[in-house]
Amino acid sequence: MEAGVPPVPEAIAEAVNVLVFIRKTNKAPQGRQVTSILELQGYDKTRGYLTRELA
Repeated sequence: MEAGVPPVPEAIAEAVNVLVFIRKTNKAPQGRQVTSILELQGYDKTRGYLTRELA
């Protein structure tokens, strides 16, 4: 999309399947830790993004 054009949530929900949230930490050997994994199931105009927690 061109700059200045607002994002289209329906297109984002169709293009993205999984969201992985990672945080920086000193506890993990690599310095990063996965905090959650979500499946993006779609978009609803009244409820927003529809997700399901995978881990």
